[in-house]
Amino acid sequence: MQQELEAMRKALVIRNYATKTVDTYVSVLRRFLEQLDKPIKDVTPADIQAWQYVMVNDRKISWSLFNQMVCALRFYFQKVRDCDWPVDRIPFQRRRKRLPSVLSREEVARLLNAARHNPKHHAILSTLYSTGLRVGELVKLRIPDIDSRAMLVHVRQGKGGGVSSPKTERCNSAPSSSWCCEAIIAPAWSSRKPGCSRERGSTARWTRAASSEWFPLSPARRA
Repeated sequence: MQQELEAMRKALVIRNYATKTVDTYVSVLRRFLEQLDKPIKDVTPADIQAWQYVMVNDRKISWSLFNQMVCALRFYFQKVRDCDWPVDRIPFQRRRKRLPSVLSREEVARLLNAARHNPKHHAILSTLYSTGLRVGELVKLRIPDIDSRAMLVHVRQGKGGGVSSPKTERCNSAPSSSWCCEAIIAPAWSSRKPGCSRERGSTARWTRAASSEWFPLSPARRA
């Protein structure tokens, strides 16, 4: 099994996949191989679909995890194993359409105004709302990325690790360098141990804490 996992990792790294994607795909392959009761060379689409059924019916995995597994297995059997059957026989799962839960302008104003006395929470919430950034993009912001005059925030490493073509988001009220420096990029993280960098998990927890503390949503909206 280790040989197959290493071959998968190398194939992904060669194609410059993001580190997180590499780890996820290798983890999916490991889960698949661990339950396999036959040599990998004898695996058929029916075997994979049987495993998918167990994952959905018994394990109750999410739609996003299911489709991550599909992407990982399609990559493995096409790029690594070069199988003699079409990988589109590994089906994706249909996603049920749901109405998005959108805050009104008044609710957004209440959220941001209530967090004003906490610079860290206010900086995080204001930046996420005004730019539409992902949490993973927010934690990578640096002072040079904030262009207050042009009302722009430059995202150097967006989803998928795109560095060569930075994305630019136009803000309704761009964060100024002063409070970004004060509340996001420097002192807001000074309580961490020396040598520790900002982490996605920390910012996600702060975002949830700020939202629940300053603007608890009704049960209907939480659903």
